[in-house]
Amino acid sequence: MTVQRFPDGGAQDAALNAFNKGLMKTLQQAQLDAQIARAQAAAARSEAAERVEALRAVNAALLGSLRPFGLDRRKFSALIRDSARAIPNAGPEAARHAFLLAETERVLGALGAGRGPGL
Repeated sequence: MTVQRFPDGGAQDAALNAFNKGLMKTLQQAQLDAQIARAQAAAARSEAAERVEALRAVNAALLGSLRPFGLDRRKFSALIRDSARAIPNAGPEAARHAFLLAETERVLGALGAGRGPGL
């Protein structure tokens, strides 16, 4: 970037340079903030996708364990365990375990399971 020179000397040049440096710092900070915001948005999308997958697994287990007069809790628990075994223990998909547990406890609690936090 070329700096415009003023006929009256270096004071204005120094002020212009200081202004440009401040502007560049502000721009760099805005770019860093945008990168952080994009990373946070990607993490939130990933978490939401894992929550959706956990809900799908719970819904599939619920539908698969219905019987004419209610829910077969043993079959429901077995289907949930099978779903949990299919989920990796490491990586971004591992967060699905917590969502699966929370949603399973919600279903069993809503049905009056009267059991502890485990299946």
